[in-house]
Amino acid sequence: MCEWELFNSFRRARTLEAIQVLTDYAINRHYPAAAETANPPLAFLKAVIAAQANLIPHWMSLGFIHGVMNTDNCSISGETIDYGPCAFMEEFHPGCVFSSIDRNARYAWGNQANIGLWNLSRLAEALLPLLDSDREEAKVLAEEALAEYAGQFGKNYHARFCAKLGVSEGAPEDFVRTTLELLANHSVDFTLFFRRLTQVANKESTEGLLALFSDPAACENWLQLWQTVEPAPNFEKMRLANPIRIPRNHRVEEVIQAGYRGDFEPFDKLSAALAHPFAEDPDFAEYEERPTPEQVVHETFCGT
Repeated sequence: MCEWELFNSFRRARTLEAIQVLTDYAINRHYPAAAETANPPLAFLKAVIAAQANLIPHWMSLGFIHGVMNTDNCSISGETIDYGPCAFMEEFHPGCVFSSIDRNARYAWGNQANIGLWNLSRLAEALLPLLDSDREEAKVLAEEALAEYAGQFGKNYHARFCAKLGVSEGAPEDFVRTTLELLANHSVDFTLFFRRLTQVANKESTEGLLALFSDPAACENWLQLWQTVEPAPNFEKMRLANPIRIPRNHRVEEVIQAGYRGDFEPFDKLSAALAHPFAEDPDFAEYEERPTPEQVVHETFCGT
């Protein structure tokens, strides 16, 4: 059981002493600077909020969907844990999910920010007795801390996508939104779009980018807008924000099926291909491509 879920368990059991011990442990292990503040539990809560407000936009900028982002699958350290069922999105859609039991899209790509806040709220509830001896004052402190999440998340999300697009962080938020709407409306592969846009920024042909669209004119119109937002893209920053290869579901499925047969060569090759996902390597070109219709994985569950 992770530390986050331990806080929930102790909260439900109303075990104040255990919450205090766990808080002290977590501060010492992950956020020692909080111990030097006037209110260490509050500083700890704010640090966890900041960590999640940074981590989740990073996930989203890579097309990553956690899958089942319950409190027992999240870490107060701001690291990603519990990799199932999770996946990297192919055709972009904000409602994309990767848990076949998530019928209401609770953990969809576009809902991850809200789920992060929900999880943080449960942590704040557990910490209430430590924030202040007056419960009402403790609630005020917790609510003020949680209110910082949206702004922190929005800033990090915008910065991540501006880096992917090769534009300055002063670019309008509407531009990022318009871009994602374009991808959703045309069912464009998320990773390949940003990969090929990076090539365009490096003065390469637009042919590969336009080929992702059933209606290339829509992309051409968007490119004109992109060029007005940032006439000289930041190519190096853009390159480091856009992976060339991701662990696509059909490749993972191939590895699993081969493993059942006792053949681990596909696993070794996939691992090598993903070791440096931002680096050009013709030996791993096959791992860049999206699946054929026959290769598409239609169901994913915990452990896949």
